[in-house]
Amino acid sequence: MCGRYALRADTTQLATLFDAVPAPEIPIRWNNTNISPSENIVIVTQTREPITEQLRRNLRLAQWGFLPQWVYADLTPVINARSETCSTKPFFRHALSHARCLIPFSWYYEWEIVGSTRKQPWMFCLIGKEGQQQCGQKVSPRYECPQNKDSTRGHICTQEADYLLQKAQVAAFAGLYSIMPDGRLTAVILTTAANKHVSFVHHRMPVILMQDQWDIWLETSWTNREEIHEMLTYYRSPRLSMAHCQPTSHVHSTASDIKMAGQQPLFG
Repeated sequence: MCGRYALRADTTQLATLFDAVPAPEIPIRWNNTNISPSENIVIVTQTREPITEQLRRNLRLAQWGFLPQWVYADLTPVINARSETCSTKPFFRHALSHARCLIPFSWYYEWEIVGSTRKQPWMFCLIGKEGQQQCGQKVSPRYECPQNKDSTRGHICTQEADYLLQKAQVAAFAGLYSIMPDGRLTAVILTTAANKHVSFVHHRMPVILMQDQWDIWLETSWTNREEIHEMLTYYRSPRLSMAHCQPTSHVHSTASDIKMAGQQPLFG
């Protein structure tokens, strides 16, 4: 699942990357390293102009916590939806066919259970081929920091962790959104089974769409549920890098930005 993520980007950068027009309420810059459920997030939607029939992408604000348009007062907003079953759930079925979106992110967090009570937060991001090559030359995945005796997966010191964050690319989760009766938008992140880069931490992960998949995901005329299911379930496994966060309490607090304290590249 995904309960926290980060986005560091100028709105002009997002508009260029996603070929989208920002809504007036979109902030000039996003610099939040601890985006939490119920907060306003930026999403990318696509609509068809009524007269020209031209497609138009938009950067919109949405509340992270999905509710269907027919919402009842006692329903709880949902932040994650299983991609394998959302086509059969009335809660998400309409949005999957008519209201798909992209959710930009720079990295996201997941928690590894260490021992019986402690949870260690990990950060996952995409850094691209150039960043992977540079990172591989700059750091050693098996470097053992004197402050970290657990080197089963290697450990890299703070300086290289900062380097990784500088190389983190803005990418996109697959998402769904709804337009509520009062005009506000709500959104949910789709999840799938974790790939080999994430599975040691958690058995689920967000669906991350590659750039050449954005067009078809946003095209709501594409309604073949079997093809959609296949795309979300058997998506191309992105190359992820990761770092761990300390102190642990910061990532649990919705009021704190996250400071990174080490990284381990995972390539291939």
